[in-house]
Amino acid sequence: MLDSVDAKVRLSKATELVDRHLQASYRVNDASFEMKAIKEELGDNDDEEDDLAALERKMQSAGMPQNTWKLALREFRYL
Repeated sequence: MLDSVDAKVRLSKATELVDRHLQASYRVNDASFEMKAIKEELGDNDDEEDDLAALERKMQSAGMPQNTWKLALREFRYL
């Protein structure tokens, strides 16, 4: 791409490169959504919920100071 002097050629090559990366990203994203839908359909979604529940129990039994607990709980909710 950098070997071209003409700005139009460089822009065209850059656009093609970005398009390829976007298409790959879309395929990965679509596959992820399909896998999630399949897991929900099969009832395999419980593993993630069990993991989160186990993590929350461990956090509660850790005996953290109040300010640390609030921070940990806030971060946990992002999961």
